Amino acid sequence: MSAIECLPKELIWSIIEYAPETVHHLRLASQTLCRRVNEYANFRSSDRSIDQPDEEVLIRGDYTQGLGEIHIRILIHVRMTGLFELRLKHRNLALYASRTTGRSQWSYTSRIQYDCNASQLSEYSFILSESALLEALGQCIGSRISFVRALYFRWPLQFKSLSYLFRGITITKYVVGIDSISQEIGIHILDLVKSCNIERFGISLCNVFISDPVQYLLELSSLVRSLYIMQEPVDRIVVASKYFFGVKDANWGKIASAR
Repeated sequence: MSAIECLPKELIWSIIEYAPETVHHLRLASQTLCRRVNEYANFRSSDRSIDQPDEEVLIRGDYTQGLGEIHIRILIHVRMTGLFELRLKHRNLALYASRTTGRSQWSYTSRIQYDCNASQLSEYSFILSESALLEALGQCIGSRISFVRALYFRWPLQFKSLSYLFRGITITKYVVGIDSISQEIGIHILDLVKSCNIERFGISLCNVFISDPVQYLLELSSLVRSLYIMQEPVDRIVVASKYFFGVKDANWGKIASAR
């Protein structure tokens, strides 16, 4: 038995964390190391994000069939792909993944595409709706994500799917783009924020159909460290009316200071 095989499994796991691109080589080296790598992929995925801080998740609610179905795009550094794919395999998710390397298949350009050469990034796409599969994918991602953007959501069940995906994960910045917030969707957004640890939360929206928008916004702001609202133009409401989050002419500064 080699010296590295005699190391405690915690030290071998530390080596994997330091050099995740070595997982395939370690698995081929010996049965002992293969077992240690598999243990790490199975049980240690919640301890570290796939590529902190260079990872992003973009989710779209359009171009899907089921009411709870979402299109998930995960962009990570290529050095993390071996470990990520091993986690997918161990959770029976490999068949659901579509991978591309280099230029994004989506029109949205991510922040880390500006910071990294396109050849250094791999993009994984999934279309999922089942809660068990979404939770398993969340375990593959890890415990922290730097940025999540959810766009074009139409159905309340799609927000429920987000809750399954990110349950227990710390997210530095989370942005949601939606046309309208109904009472039901508003409840699902609160549940989503409660299901994970979000540091900065943003919403871009047009219409709000919530019975008490002021109370709702106060409750939402109490769940995150910072909250950003982008009010998009609304038909038949002039900009001069100071319409914001379903309310006209509200003194939001006074409301926020009284919180």
